[in-house]
Amino acid sequence: MSFCLPIVGGSDGGLFTCASDLDKLWRAVFSYKLLSEEMTRSFLRQRVKMRPDPEHRGYYGLGVYINNKCDGNSTYYAVGGDFGVEFFTAYCPEQKIVASALANTEVRLYSLLRALLQMRGESGA
Repeated sequence: MSFCLPIVGGSDGGLFTCASDLDKLWRAVFSYKLLSEEMTRSFLRQRVKMRPDPEHRGYYGLGVYINNKCDGNSTYYAVGGDFGVEFFTAYCPEQKIVASALANTEVRLYSLLRALLQMRGESGA
């Protein structure tokens, strides 16, 4: 099984990271340390609605998902996984909170992300 997946991390997966790195990444994105303010706004802009349901407030941007609350505030998140690994990381700009979970097994972390979004009053991911 190990020969069907990349052994070393690359652009198609196999990322090596930790929760602290993800925290630094989100904070750098939202403080315009990686991109200009204009480029950051473009990067984080809602591009495609995830479901046609008018009540659903989830969108896909450029590599990030965006979930909107009724009051207009948003949560930005990324998810990923493959055989034996899974992760999600989310950023709530209004409170400046980062929530990340990483696992070296397929434990369905996605349910934790859905619970986080529901606690924030957002439609499910």
